[in-house]
Amino acid sequence: MPRSGQGIVLKRRLHDSRFPVLRITDRHVGKLYNDWGSRRSDRLLPARTDIDPVELRFLFDHVIVLDVLREPLQFRVRIQGEALRSWIGGDLTGKTLDQPLPASFPPPVRDCLTIAVEAGVAQHWAKEPSPFRSPCPSEALFLPLAEDGVTVDAVLAALCRPDEYVAS
Repeated sequence: MPRSGQGIVLKRRLHDSRFPVLRITDRHVGKLYNDWGSRRSDRLLPARTDIDPVELRFLFDHVIVLDVLREPLQFRVRIQGEALRSWIGGDLTGKTLDQPLPASFPPPVRDCLTIAVEAGVAQHWAKEPSPFRSPCPSEALFLPLAEDGVTVDAVLAALCRPDEYVAS
């Protein structure tokens, strides 16, 4: 397993800007990115139905699935993992992200979500992990999903802190 900062080897389809090379350091997040890419088949993007939550057990507590609502662009929480409930300070299931968010919610999240939807491209956000037990994640991945393979109608996201994992 690479040390922090070395990065994860990620699979990539050549000449495909929707599957960019990302500087992911967390092995669980890297596995999710590779799994998402493999579900695309010959489509630009995988559908939400291509993702089996049982297969995400290695990261499920850190996963959030958001439905995309349009005009205006909003995100409604469909599924929220337990670890996220803990650092967010509650359950956002069924709520839209335009409603007041806890102060611990990282500001770049909305920007990453918007780009993932509008461009249909995976987004990655990372910060140096705090030596203290910060309630905020240090790495996040936002993966667009589209039932028709093109128009983003959901986002699968993982928000992680490396010190929270159970051995897998």
